[in-house]
Amino acid sequence: MICNITITMPDGSQGLHTGIYPCTIDAVLYAMGAFPEAMRISVKAGGAA
Repeated sequence: MICNITITMPDGSQGLHTGIYPCTIDAVLYAMGAFPEAMRISVKAGGAA
């Protein structure tokens, strides 16, 4: 599925990423690994790939 990920950093800045993942949990795990210092990670499923 296509997932839109928003990462919020401690200073309030935000980054956006769109990718294809088996499920939203995999998208969250990816973002947590890539940005361990993130204060917030939000994932929205955008549809099937």
